[in-house]
Amino acid sequence: MEGGASVAGKAEFKECLRLTWSQPYILRLVFSAGIGGLLFGYDTGMNYVLTRHKIQAHRSLFLLLTC
Repeated sequence: MEGGASVAGKAEFKECLRLTWSQPYILRLVFSAGIGGLLFGYDTGMNYVLTRHKIQAHRSLFLLLTC
């Protein structure tokens, strides 16, 4: 297929793996980016849940006080 992705052989994979381990800066960068992404996603989800719970608590309190 013209212009498509080519399948890497075993030698290319080994060379890529060797370069990755010989340059720990890239590994640290990838690791810290992955941890940062997980923390961002967790924080976003928790903010959504807590905000929704807070809104429901205010509605319940309002209904209790107005009845």
